[in-house]
Amino acid sequence: MARKPRLKAVAQAVPQTREEADRLLGEIGALTREVERIEADLTDTIALAKESAKEKAAPLADALKSKFAALTAWAESNKSELLQGKRRSLTMTQGMIGWRWGNPAVKVGRGQDEAVVSTFSRLGLSDLLRVETSLDREAILKRPEAIEGIAGISIEQVESFFAKPLDVKVEQTATVVKLTGREAARGQADAA
Repeated sequence: MARKPRLKAVAQAVPQTREEADRLLGEIGALTREVERIEADLTDTIALAKESAKEKAAPLADALKSKFAALTAWAESNKSELLQGKRRSLTMTQGMIGWRWGNPAVKVGRGQDEAVVSTFSRLGLSDLLRVETSLDREAILKRPEAIEGIAGISIEQVESFFAKPLDVKVEQTATVVKLTGREAARGQADAA
């Protein structure tokens, strides 16, 4: 398999003054607006192509639906002749037709969940009930000392830098600080 060529990021000089930083922010804004224009054009092109395809496919979909309904009616009326023994399908010269059973599904009437659970409990059918236990993340954040030393769990918080040029909807962001443990739970970004 052919490897894709690697694209290298263009090195950008770090601004040395507030004026240079402001100019760089303006350039970021101009580039962002250009990307947004290109993406908007792409969205418009895709929408037009989808609409065109939908218009072309509509009469074909209607014909397909009608022909399938006719084939279904014929097959249902001749099912006993078509299927012999335990067979559920029939191979024909143009393809295969058949019947499939779907997977069984439990259906509970709308708004009846609590009543059915109550009935199951009353009848001693607790083996048909499921109790789910999950982490209370809000409580953990309030008591970070309780999880200290426990493998597989930690508290993290990140501080991000953002740049939002004028007249641009989307801002650019980058993570600059990542806190863990008690500092993260207390939200002390200045601790890093």
